[in-house]
Order: sequence, then structure tokens, then C-alpha cells
Amino acid sequence: MGKEKKSASGASVPAAAAESKENDKKSAGAPPEKSKEEVMAEREAKKAEKAARRAAAKQQQRTEGADKDKAQEGKENKKESAASKKEQQKPAGNESASAAPAVGGGEKTKAQLKAERRAKQEAQRAAKAAGGGGKEKKAGGGSEQQPQQGHQQQHPQAAAAKTSSSSSSSSTQRVRDDMQADRASVEKKLQRKLASAKIPARTKAQRKVMLFGHLHQYERELSVSRRMPLVGGTVHPAVVEVGLKYAEGTVSGSNARCVALLAALRRVVLDYSTPPHKELSRDLDARLKPCITFLKQCRPLSVSMGNAIRFVKARVAAVPPGMDDQEAKGDLVRAMGDFVHENIVLAARQIAITANTKIRDGDVILTYSW
Repeated sequence: MGKEKKSASGASVPAAAAESKENDKKSAGAPPEKSKEEVMAEREAKKAEKAARRAAAKQQQRTEGADKDKAQEGKENKKESAASKKEQQKPAGNESASAAPAVGGGEKTKAQLKAERRAKQEAQRAAKAAGGGGKEKKAGGGSEQQPQQGHQQQHPQAAAAKTSSSSSSSSTQRVRDDMQADRASVEKKLQRKLASAKIPARTKAQRKVMLFGHLHQYERELSVSRRMPLVGGTVHPAVVEVGLKYAEGTVSGSNARCVALLAALRRVVLDYSTPPHKELSRDLDARLKPCITFLKQCRPLSVSMGNAIRFVKARVAAVPPGMDDQEAKGDLVRAMGDFVHENIVLAARQIAITANTKIRDGDVILTYSW
């Protein structure tokens, strides 16, 4: 019983000590706890004070900057006035002699100085536009004319250099992508184009000829169409057939390849039907793009083939929106036939007639790219 009393008394001692400490703090005048509204009000007051300080600092910086600008303008005006005085005091024949009393009369205002500078600039622009570097009007004495004459003598040389550079830039032609196979950027561009057209890329040659490294080199043993889908492909079977003939060399020659291309495109147009809620001019052009990309993979396009493709695309784009499909396709087929007749058949006949009048017995004829 005696031990239990001691433990109870020992447990009550710390509690009594804590209460006595709290009472001492209250008696010492400790500040009471603040409410949430008071704390929020103090925070808002501090934020407002910081914002006011920042605004005052920005305003001070602006005023200092304005003072600096004004001082700089004053210095520049003084320099300009001094320079104008020197120019007016330089001897310039009868004009300077007659102008000497007027110079000593007083300083010119800012408006007068600006007007003089503008007049000089306008005179220089007019002289350049009129003669391309001819003699300029007198604006401030004979000593100023010497550097102007030197500038005029250098101006024709600069103009000649500009004309030569512009002529060289206009004479240079852009190299086609199919002749830049050794560039990584061109190869990446080709891969993106094939992926967008859903055309599988051809297998690169294992052994490449370094002399022709700028051209695309593929494995001849592997067929171009071995990865082409049989159903649901984006390339028409007629175009695939022509592309295989190009790759194998069965169809060769610029004119023969162009005629075969137009024949394949004619079949594509005849088998085409416009989907609902679409226009023939836009949808047919989108259908022709993967076909042309596949033909480029088989063999690079010739000049005549490029002209034929541009002609067909232009005629497709010119089809009116409300035109009937059968009528539009008939017009396109007739246009392709007229292109072959006028640009290939008749052109070959005219070349033969013209050459026949120029060739005589015993002449040596040099053929190009035979």
C-alpha cells in the first residue's frame, strides 16, 4: 500500500509542474493566439507593401533611363551642331564666301538641322535612282565631294559583283533527289515519303560501285513488288506492271517509257470512281501520288515522263467540282492521247523533217546517249 501511494504521488508531480508553468506564462503577459482573419490580413498587408516597393523601384529605373536618354540626345545634338558649323565654315568658293556672314549670325535649331539632313538623304537617293552612282548635288563644300567621288568609283565594281553573283545563282540548278543518294537528309526524306505512300522500300545493294555512289543502287535479284500487298494496296496493278518493266529494262528509252506511263495512268483513270462526299480533282490526285512514287523507286523518271506527269496533274486539277465522273474521265483520257500524239509522234516527225534538210551525203553524224 505504501508503494502505490508513492507512485500516485510521483505521477501527479509532473502534471502539477506543467500547470504551474502555464500559469507563469499567462501571468508574465504572453501574447494571445491570433485568429485566421488576423493572420490573413497581416499577409495581405505585407504583399501590398512589397508590391508598392517594386512599383517604386521600377518608376525610379524609368526616370533614370529617361534622364540618360535626354543626356544622350543633348550630346548628339551638340555634336551635330558642331559638325554643321565646321561644314559651313569650310571654304566652298563663292558659295562659302556669300554664306560666311549668315553662319556667324547664330546657331541653327533642331528642326533646321533635321531638314538639312533629310534634304541630303533625298538628294543622295535621287542621284542613285537616276544614274546609279552619278554625281551628287553639292551639299557642303568641296572637301565633301572627294569621298563621295571615291564612293561613286567603287559603286560600279560592287554592282558588277552583285550582278555576277546573281547570274551565277540563277544559272545554278537544283540537283534532283534521285541523284543525291549519298546524302543522309535525302535518304530520310525518301523513307518518309515511302512510309506516307505505304510503299515498301527496295533492298539496297550489298556491293555498291563507289563511282555511282550518288545514285540509288538496289539488288537486281530481288523483285520490286515482292513486298507489295496483293489486296488493299495503294498502287494500281497497271502501274506495278509498268514499274517492273522499267526495273528489268524491258521498256527503255525516254519516249517509250513516257508512252507506257501514260497508258498505265489511262487505266488508272478508267478504273477510278469518286467516293461519296469527295471531289474527283482532289481524290484522284491523291491516288496518283503513290503510283508515281512507286515508279520512281523502280527507275528515275526521264524528262518526258516528268512533263507528262505535270500535264496529267494539271488536267486533273482543272476538272470542275460538279462534273460527271464518266465525262471527266473521258476528257482526261482524250487529253493523254493528244499529249502522246502532239509531243511524241508529231515531234519525232518534225525532227526527222528538219534533220533531213540539214544532212548531206558524206556527213558524219554524232548521236548522243545512244
